[in-house]
Amino acid sequence: MIISNLQLLCLILLIELLLNLWLFKGDLLAPSIIFNFMFLVAGLDLFFMVDYWKISLDSLTVVVVSTGAFSFIIGAWIIQKNRLRFVINKPERLVDTYISVIVPNGILDFFAIYTVFVIILYNTCRLQMIGGKFSFTNIVLSCISTELIEEKEMPFVISICRVFASSLAYIESYLFAINIIGLKQKNVRYIILIALSCLYFFLCTKRGNLIMYAVSTLYMLVLVTKNSENIKITRKIYLMILIAGFLLIIFFPAMGTMFGRTTVVTNPFEYISIYLGAPILNLDYFLKNNHVKCSIPLEYTFRSLYDFIYRYTGNKIFNIEEPNIFIYANSHTTGNVYTTFRDFYHDGNLLGVILFTLFMAFITQHMYKNIKKNNVTNKIFYYVIYSYIYGLIFRSFFANSFYEAIQPSILEMIVIWMIFDCLLPKLGLKNNAKQNENK
Repeated sequence: MIISNLQLLCLILLIELLLNLWLFKGDLLAPSIIFNFMFLVAGLDLFFMVDYWKISLDSLTVVVVSTGAFSFIIGAWIIQKNRLRFVINKPERLVDTYISVIVPNGILDFFAIYTVFVIILYNTCRLQMIGGKFSFTNIVLSCISTELIEEKEMPFVISICRVFASSLAYIESYLFAINIIGLKQKNVRYIILIALSCLYFFLCTKRGNLIMYAVSTLYMLVLVTKNSENIKITRKIYLMILIAGFLLIIFFPAMGTMFGRTTVVTNPFEYISIYLGAPILNLDYFLKNNHVKCSIPLEYTFRSLYDFIYRYTGNKIFNIEEPNIFIYANSHTTGNVYTTFRDFYHDGNLLGVILFTLFMAFITQHMYKNIKKNNVTNKIFYYVIYSYIYGLIFRSFFANSFYEAIQPSILEMIVIWMIFDCLLPKLGLKNNAKQNENK
């Protein structure tokens, strides 16, 4: 029996996942494993929904996806085995605990008030632009039915406030993980902060940012748990995750409607496939119909950066035409995302897929390795920025999130995170390592 290209792709990705588990000794938090796993899940989703989509993958799609996933494995393994060093003769640190942070309640209250303020400020401006009256109902309806304010149309003050609120949300996820998991503090303020941050990402940013924040926060919790002494992930936790997964499947269409999707489906699995398996289907469509030539180097991979340059210079050479068109298969919409490999292949063919993926692997594995070995001085900053990057890696099966993040806003967030890393000691930070030394 001859297997289809889709079956071949799933088989190759499964073998690559097993290779990942072997090379990284079953470390489920390793970036290479989650990168490969999400592409395997996307491929399996297409396989089980093959009758719904009526698809037939091209052999080039199999080559691009499998080569890209394998490149990430190789890049991460090179860093893991010290085959490539970013820092020469760096001494090993003796401290083997993360930094625990106890922030006064007054500061936490300020964080909550600020987040609410930004939500109100942004959505008031948004409603004024579309001619609506301010109310919570109108805010939610506008988020579902209208687009976000373009960055160039947004007042400078609101833009800065949003960047600070986004940065603060990831700091709050660190505080939440450290205090709830590490210190076992029963302070409801941390839960309220996470809820407000989720509300902020839903009402004031693109919907994908909310998903990425949820993934990053969950990863932060697991990472802190793994790096904590005498804390184990019990069967109860696995059961809760399983239940949460079933609830996600059941309510996914309702969540999609909240995200502005109007697609009519007969069951939740069809809706999930639009988000999970369809990006590979769209990549296949692009590879079969790629007749667009590059006007400037790396135009798709760094499109967000070029778009920023165009907005502030007006030079039309940097005005890259929107590449993400909506596609349909078997009369069903497949969305307008094409996995991260579409941009890499457009800009550099198969070599571009290999090189860009290798660089992603180098950066993420290097950071994860240092965190795992507790070989970083400013651990708050490292934990926060890595959880953010992990969310980008998680979304690679969906779109080119990693390189799209390379724009001035991420630099602003990094600066804010570094400032917090310096200021938190003055707000009430306590270092477990120093306490242990005093004992």
